[in-house]
Amino acid sequence: MQERIFGPLGMTTTRVISEQDIIPNRAAGYRLVKGGLKNQEWVSPSLNTTADGALYFTVLDLGKWDAALYTEKLLKRSSFDEMWTPVKLNSGKTNPYGFGWRLHDIRGHRVIEHGGAWQGFTTGISRYVDDKLTVVALTNLDSRHSRPDEIIHGVAGLYEPALAPVPPSKPIEDKEPQVTALFRSVLQKISEGKADAAAFTEEARKEWFPDRARRFKETLEDSGPLKTVDLLERKEEAGLRSYRYRLVFETGRVVSFTLKLTNENKIAELKRDSAGE
Repeated sequence: MQERIFGPLGMTTTRVISEQDIIPNRAAGYRLVKGGLKNQEWVSPSLNTTADGALYFTVLDLGKWDAALYTEKLLKRSSFDEMWTPVKLNSGKTNPYGFGWRLHDIRGHRVIEHGGAWQGFTTGISRYVDDKLTVVALTNLDSRHSRPDEIIHGVAGLYEPALAPVPPSKPIEDKEPQVTALFRSVLQKISEGKADAAAFTEEARKEWFPDRARRFKETLEDSGPLKTVDLLERKEEAGLRSYRYRLVFETGRVVSFTLKLTNENKIAELKRDSAGE
């Protein structure tokens, strides 16, 4: 990598992670545990040398990396075109993912982007190629509490208004408070480690228990007390009642969730939509 990528592109600070070397200006990674900062979780040093990331770098070096992607210093243009083409699935359909890049557009503006998270760090790079704009955000907080994509898309909107995120939705009238009460109850039970698997459909139960329920319990603990729950959308979808809620926690964290119920009020789906919505 040093001979073929970092050196030729002048990426002078980029290198593979080393916990024993003294590296000037190295940032430390952190995580939030019940509202308090803790150092990043320990992992075996061998895991810090794999190809899914495991690099030290700076925003300036990523600027050099981005500039090279507009040239053929690294790969031929045909290789980049293949890299940024949605993958074709065995079913014949496509998925908006290339070779290590997510592919989509914002109101007609193409976006090639990806994020990453490891040991108390969360990062993101978004390339608005039609606008010759790239925004990078590097944070030293774990992925459950850090949203560099929101920073990136917000900054892009300052540069080009057409790229600005959609304004937060306004709450609608809640005509089914019993469903909202059910939603609150489910969240409360998960946070207490007392989630009732019987409240979920068989398929949703397999998805949520035990691992996902446990991880979500930790997320709720770190988010602090729940302040408000607002209904943003209610619709019928594939034989299910779909409700989208915005949760605001006393820590200031904002998360949107979609709840889907069967006619028997079984939870068919419970998923996070986005933060900051």
